[in-house]
Amino acid sequence: MGVFLASRARAGRLEALRAVFTVPTTYAAVGGFLIGTLALPVPGWLLQSTDVLGDAAIPAMLIVLGIQIASTRAFTDLRAIGGAVVVRLGLSALIAYGLVQLLGLDGLTARVLIVVAGMPTAVFTIILATEYGGKPELASSIVVVSTIASFISVTVLLTIIGAG
Repeated sequence: MGVFLASRARAGRLEALRAVFTVPTTYAAVGGFLIGTLALPVPGWLLQSTDVLGDAAIPAMLIVLGIQIASTRAFTDLRAIGGAVVVRLGLSALIAYGLVQLLGLDGLTARVLIVVAGMPTAVFTIILATEYGGKPELASSIVVVSTIASFISVTVLLTIIGAG
């Protein structure tokens, strides 16, 4: 969904849909779904390779974030940054709470879903904005501000839902 929405910044719907199928993550998700659903055994060499790549993903994203932060001169669009942070840290947690109630979930599963929904904006949004002609400086600003604000919002959220 992220690739589709990001590519819509400079392409039509059909082109954006095509972009989804040019990203290896799409095929990895389909492959993982099939392997999990069909309970297929995964060769050891493949598991080892994916473990190495998975371990490298977070440091690589942090490097991208650092590069973007270094190139960001100022937080220029404060209204957009504030809106995105409020939606990500507040509104999404409230929506998750509503969905948890609607689905009748409770206990640890419900609390985890609510907390995950209230986590800060992912670094991956910067990569999508850069790749598909979005606004990487704005995305970087949102990631930084939402991460800093999450120290308070996640603490409050955990206190409200009684996890801890």
